[in-house]
Formats: sequence, structure tokens, C-alpha cells
Amino acid sequence: MSSQTMDTAGGKRHRQADEDDSTLTPPTLMSTAAARGVKTTNGATAATMPATPLTKPSRDRTSIESGCFGLSQSQSPAFSARKEKRPRVVGPDIGIPTTPTTGETLPLPLAPPGQLFNDSVHGHMEVDPLCVAIIDTEQFQRLRNLKQLGVASLVFPSACHHRFEHSIGTSYLAGLMVERLRQRQPELGIDDQDVLCVKIAGLCHDLGHGPFSHTFELHVNGMLEAGSPPWEHEMASKAMFRHLIDVNELTHAFSARNLSEIDIQFIEELIAGVPPSAWADPATAPKGRPRDKSFLFEIVANKRNGVDVDKWDYFCRDSRHLNIKAPFDYVRYLLSVRVFFDSGGLRQICPKDKEVESIYDLWSTRSRLHRTAYQHKTVKVLERMLLELLREAEPYVLIPGRDGKLLKMSEAVTDPVAYTKLTDSVLLLIEVSTEPALRPAQELLSDIRRRRLYKFVGKAQPGAAGDANRLARAQLPTIQKEIAQCIRAADADAVPADAIVLDLIKITHGPGKDDPIHNLRFWSKDDPSRTFKISPKEVSHMLPAHGEEVRLCVYCKHRDPQSKAVLTEALAQWCTKNSFEFQASPLEPSTPMRGLRAAELTESSFKAIPFNPSV
Repeated sequence: MSSQTMDTAGGKRHRQADEDDSTLTPPTLMSTAAARGVKTTNGATAATMPATPLTKPSRDRTSIESGCFGLSQSQSPAFSARKEKRPRVVGPDIGIPTTPTTGETLPLPLAPPGQLFNDSVHGHMEVDPLCVAIIDTEQFQRLRNLKQLGVASLVFPSACHHRFEHSIGTSYLAGLMVERLRQRQPELGIDDQDVLCVKIAGLCHDLGHGPFSHTFELHVNGMLEAGSPPWEHEMASKAMFRHLIDVNELTHAFSARNLSEIDIQFIEELIAGVPPSAWADPATAPKGRPRDKSFLFEIVANKRNGVDVDKWDYFCRDSRHLNIKAPFDYVRYLLSVRVFFDSGGLRQICPKDKEVESIYDLWSTRSRLHRTAYQHKTVKVLERMLLELLREAEPYVLIPGRDGKLLKMSEAVTDPVAYTKLTDSVLLLIEVSTEPALRPAQELLSDIRRRRLYKFVGKAQPGAAGDANRLARAQLPTIQKEIAQCIRAADADAVPADAIVLDLIKITHGPGKDDPIHNLRFWSKDDPSRTFKISPKEVSHMLPAHGEEVRLCVYCKHRDPQSKAVLTEALAQWCTKNSFEFQASPLEPSTPMRGLRAAELTESSFKAIPFNPSV
């Protein structure tokens, strides 16, 4: 038997083969329990039992879990004695299924042994061999070159993790969830194919992400013709999943695990997510699984209430790399869920009533991450500069697709062959290009690297009489013109309209504008046969009154203090006219307050600065 481990961060495999002999020497070694004289269940001492040859460890899962290599659980005296003293307990990893009363081990379906991955968040994870086959493909390995937080890594230096490890972690959590439901409620009829499909969906749900995370999604939609439906990365995830199976000839591997075309379609539906309303119409209802397994669609991409394992993993992973505390405990939540029927006859995953505050912790974590990192004002300005860079480079960066056809970046999303080659490394391609037309994009990239960013002017949000509907992305060009009109004629040349950059910060405290527990039902130990809803007032009277807040951020391309002051005055005037609240960025003083600039740090400058040992 060989042991295999993989570090998801480094991707290095270490394999160490055991001896090839089927029997270890000497052939009549006694077991450790026998050598120590452990008493068996019939009262005899194990040392008086005949010596048992210690054979090469088998792949039998029960013997591995019992810790007695070469001996099954029934043959191991130590295990028998241990089982009498204390029942087996299922830990957070939802290991061997046990009965709730005696703790005796239940029979497990035979499955090929998985491969161990060592993860910085979840520790050691056993990954199914079919998932490993998917991981070892060019399409999945592409995720190593896609940073999870995109341009946020330029603001938070430790936020340099990738979609690769997040996808494996999501697959692991999806497996824990579906195995937990199968263990707790056998009547649900969850079979091996269901479990494997859910794991694969968690693994492949982010295959369609482009460079720089969601920033690329904005770029693609900005390149679409007016009236075209918006592009979402889930669409590319399904196409990449199909392409991955075809080009790597994994059809036989799927068939060997009893996965058919219906199961592949089921995986695609799990990736995209299915809202409960889709089941009402046969034309929109999922085809991969029948109605009585509707709860499976709430594990990876939950369109009912937003509580899914995708969020669990990236909340834990992002919080670790950003050094931001995440109070949500997914292990406790995982141990409390059960499946019930909702009012429409669909099966729904419901947590215990004691976990209601955990739901608020989940969405509070999301809100904190958005406010502190994802939509930090510097991250947003970097995003705008990167979008401008991609627009400048769009006509000149061509990627070979099917049959050698050259495609632009925004066109590559429709061709999996070209999309496989499109990663964060496109910036390096732009940087080293000798194409003269790419010079503006290269200058923007140089500004980003040298931290010569657009200047932040201030934020605006609707007041009591303000129109919140004005803060929509489609309204930004109109607002830009209105702010430009507020600039005095004498200063119009200093800050032209195209020097004004606008962006929106949108933070929700739940799924959309709804309260976090709006679409959740709970169960109680007092009556575990029924579910009920909980009102936010029953939880606390200090919860947010509004489920969403939107703010307008204004930046100036000109970096001099005078241009910033002119635009600040114009923005304040616009806010007054439209009943918006204005929060200005502090104006830069004429003399730098944080010491001398790098260019001014000469030898004489150092001599002029007195040394204070108390500082």
C-alpha cells in the first residue's frame, strides 16, 4: 500500500512506497494488543491467544479506521475492548457513520480509497479518486493562476491564495454535508452517485472564473452589445466542465463510477444553482434529479437562502489570509441540519433553532469582509484602473482557440480552448509586449505597480429625501456628466469629465435585500417532526434596519491636490442638489505630513531630522 499526500498550496506530491513483501518479517509477530496483555471481551488475556501473522495492510476501510492495520475490527482484541468502554463519536469530519444510541459502526458502501490533501484551512482532506482525476487536468490546474480575491492582493499582501485550493475545500465541505444528511436521514435515499455528484459540483463550481476574479466579469459585460443578456461565470463553469471531460477522456472514468449523462447534467445544475420557483414549471425544473431530492441543490449554490458550502469555505479561507476574524462556525451548523418539506412540498435543508444566531454571524462575516477588504476604497480604484487597462488591451491581446482561431479576451469566454489559456498572467503578456498600440495599457500597469493610483475624492449616499434608485451602475454615466457640470467654468479645463471616475459600493446584510433568516425554516428538539419560521424580533432588537447599503465612490484621475479640491467642491454641490449625504476624503496639505518623499531623502535630509530615542 502506498500513502499519498498533497499540499494544496504548493501542489507538491510526496509518495513513499512500503515494502513489496506481502508478509512482514518475522511472520509470527504478535499484535501490539497481544504483546501488552490486553483483556478481550471473554475475559481472556490477549497474550495467551495464538500469534497472528501481521500481514501487509489492506485497503479495507473498516480496518484502516479501527487503527489496526492487517486486522479487521472483529479480529482486533484492542478494538473490542475499546468498543466496550466507550462508544464511537462522530467528529467534525463526519467520519464513520454510527448508530445514535450504541455507537456501533454501520456498514459503509465500498468506495475506492481517496487521496489525502493537506489544506491550510480544513487540515487533511480525503479526496475521491474521480475528483483527483479532475484536479489533474489542465483545465482545473488553470485555477492555480487565478487569485481568489483578484486585485485585493495588491492591497492586502497576504491575500494571495487561489481558486484552486478554494475549489478543493468547497468539494470537501460539500461531501461532509451530503454524507451527514445520508447518515442522519437514510430515508432520503441519498446514494453513492448523489454524493459523488455533489462533491464534483463543489470542485468544479469556479472553473469559469476569469482573471482577477469578478473584475473580469465586469469587463466582459462591458464589451457586450446593448441589450445582450449579462454574462456570468457559472455559464463558463458548465462549459469548461463539459470540455474538461471530453478533452481528457474522462467519460470512461465517470462510467466506471456509475455516473451517466443524467448525472453530468445534474452536476451542471448544481453548479448553476436552482431556485425553488424553478420546480413549479416542468420546462424549468431540473432534469438531473427528481423533486424528492430538491434539497441537494442547496448544498453548493443555494438559491433559496444563500447558505451554502461555497460561502463557508471562502469565508474561512479569506478571513485567514486577510487576518479578519470570522465568527461563523460551520462545523456546529453542519451537525444541526436536517431535511424537511416546505409549504410547497419541496424538501429543504433546515438548521436547528439554536443556530439562528449563527446565520446572522454568517452574513455579518460576509458584510465585514466586503466592507473591510472586497470593497475597500483602494481595492475599488484598482479595479477601475484594471478595467480601463483591459479595455485598452482588448483589441490587441489575442488568444488561440479552437482550430487556431484568434479571439479577444471577452470572446474567449465562449471558447473553452482559449479560456483555458486566459489567467492572471495576461498582465505579464501585456507588460512584455512590443506592440506599440499596447503602450497606454502598459502605462496604466506601470502606474498600478508604482502605486500611482487615482485620487479618492469622497463618498455619497442617499439622505432622507434622496433617491436610492439613482445609485445603479446604469446611471453612472449620467451622474458623471452632472458632477462635471457642477465644476466652475474657470476650473473646467483642470478637471474634464473624463477625469472623473465613479464606482459603487454595495453591501448587503443577507441574501439580497432580505433579512438573513427570511427564507429559512428551523426545527427544535422539543418537536423534531415539524419546522417553523423565526422572526428577526425574536432574535434581537438591535439587528440592522436595512438589508442593503449603497454608496457612490468618486475618484479623480489627476493626482494633484488642486484637481482633487475642485472635484471635491463639485461633488459636494451635486450632493446638495440631489439630497445626498457627502463624506469627503481629507484634502492633502501643501506639505507632506508623513515625512519627506523618497526623492528628497538625501544625505543632508537625514542630518536635518533629529533622532528621538523615545519614538
